[in-house]
Amino acid sequence: MTDAPIGVLCLDTSFEKIPGHIRNPATFDFPVVYRVVEGATPQRLVRKADPTLLEPFVAAARDLEAAGVAGITGACGFLVLFQAELAAAVSVPLWSSSLLQLPMAHRTVGRPVGLLVADEAALTPRHLAAIGAEQVPVRVTGMAGQPEFREVMLEGRRDALDADRLEREVLDRVERLAEAHPDLGALVIECTDLVPFAHTIQARLGLPVFDIVTLTNMLHATLTRRPYRARVTRFGGRRV
Repeated sequence: MTDAPIGVLCLDTSFEKIPGHIRNPATFDFPVVYRVVEGATPQRLVRKADPTLLEPFVAAARDLEAAGVAGITGACGFLVLFQAELAAAVSVPLWSSSLLQLPMAHRTVGRPVGLLVADEAALTPRHLAAIGAEQVPVRVTGMAGQPEFREVMLEGRRDALDADRLEREVLDRVERLAEAHPDLGALVIECTDLVPFAHTIQARLGLPVFDIVTLTNMLHATLTRRPYRARVTRFGGRRV
């Protein structure tokens, strides 16, 4: 099971996916299988929370299961609205969003958790309630007002991505968030498009950073357990 493939439910986008993005196979050291849900644009899922998207996402999840994947994840954190329905529709583990880590992040650090999202105005209590995070103290910042992110990711005006420009936009948002909330204990990146900059974010903030890749790596590990090598360790002169 060490090469157990993971399926990824994808939005209907065509912009460049750089390393670190869940839709770039080089991000992982195990096989990934992609299914694009036609018509599932960021506008419909993120900004409109279109309930009619549930059925095609369920169909795509079942298709991935039939293809033999060991688990299924999603390429947009706002899929969390469909977490319960999607998980119930298949018999393999399904984690729709990095937001599933919010309660864990909060319990781990015992302080408020920063949340970097695609569109702050689109995030509602329903998204947090979908994964039992209503009581988690979150401090939110969004990317909808940043030109590179808005033009490429949200509005799909062009496919070519200026990664350096996007990185500057990301760092500006998280630095402002940290300045406004010095009590932050961790950061969760909702938006899968921003994960390529997780290492830079951590270098700037000095905090644990959670995202869809950390979650997918962890859950893939739960599906590919291997025996430990037999060896003897000595503690205090005793053999254990």
